[in-house]
Amino acid sequence: MAGELYVKFFAAQHKMKYTIVRYSNVYGPRQVPRGEAGVVAIFIKKMMSGSAPVIFGGGKCIRDYVYVGDVAAANVAALKKGDNDEFNIGTGIPTDVNGLYRAVQKVMNFNTPAVPGPFREGDILANVLDIKKAKKVLGWSPKVKLIDGVANTYEYFKSLK
Repeated sequence: MAGELYVKFFAAQHKMKYTIVRYSNVYGPRQVPRGEAGVVAIFIKKMMSGSAPVIFGGGKCIRDYVYVGDVAAANVAALKKGDNDEFNIGTGIPTDVNGLYRAVQKVMNFNTPAVPGPFREGDILANVLDIKKAKKVLGWSPKVKLIDGVANTYEYFKSLK
C-alpha cells in the first residue's frame, strides 16, 4: 500500500497518469520451480521426478490462482482503460492447496499422496481478490480455468526434457 501511495504522489507531482494492478497467485509456463513461491511449478517439477511434494499446514491455506496469460490480458486492458486507478487481478475463486494438488494430480495422472508438512509461521490463511472492478472498468475477466492452466504449465515443463 505504501508503494501505491508513492506512485499516486509521484503522478500528481509530475502530472502523469498511473495504473496500479494487484495480482493474486500468478502461475503458468516459465514459472520458477524453486523457493517458496510458485507452488504450481514446484508441485509439477517434484511430481515429474517421481516424488510427492510437501503440503504445509494440512493444505488448508486458500489462494486465488490466476493463469499468466490472463494476467497479460489484464495488463493490456489496464494500459488501455485504467488511467489513474487500481485493479485486483485474479480469479476471485478460492482454492485451497489440497484442491490445487488434486488438480495437478489429475493432469499428471499422479496417484501418490502428498507429504504432510507443518504449518509455516507467517503463512496467510486465505487470500482471494475481489475482481469486480477489473471486470466492470477494464472489461476484463479471467478465461483460463485452473485445470487448463495447470495442464498448460505441465506441457511446458514436459517440453524442457
